[in-house]
Amino acid sequence: MALRSIILVLIFAFLVASFVLHIIALATPEWSTLGALGGFVRQGLFQRCIGDNCERIENVSNHIRASGAFGMMGALTLLATGVTCFLCLVKEVDGHTSAKIVRLVSLIMSCAAETLIIICITMYVTSDTQGLTLEIGFSMKSAITGAVCLGISTVLQAIWLLRC
Repeated sequence: MALRSIILVLIFAFLVASFVLHIIALATPEWSTLGALGGFVRQGLFQRCIGDNCERIENVSNHIRASGAFGMMGALTLLATGVTCFLCLVKEVDGHTSAKIVRLVSLIMSCAAETLIIICITMYVTSDTQGLTLEIGFSMKSAITGAVCLGISTVLQAIWLLRC
């Protein structure tokens, strides 16, 4: 297998890992946690849980609302990047190389997705906690790990664009 194909497979694998981790982060209500007298409180971008009782967050700060919006835009951009990369991978399997413009578009979309996800995480972290000390939850760790995977994929895409 040519080096170009190996790099492309690694790019796609890291994109898939990043997408799965980001979807888990968006779907689960554990961006931050707080042990409280009434039970264990978990909060995500879209819902809050006290013990096993979860409800959609209605009154939420603008930072949290914006964080959710940036997270959704990041997920959609990440999906488009993955589809573009998959099409390049299929073309590579057929023995053809992808046009440089397609590889450049994929790299730009990957950088955009990375930026949107970092903004999502940053806005959530900087949101007003009303004086409470919250711990980082599983969902936040999933989002951060997904961002790292996407960063690795983006670096590999730059190598793929410049060297292959």
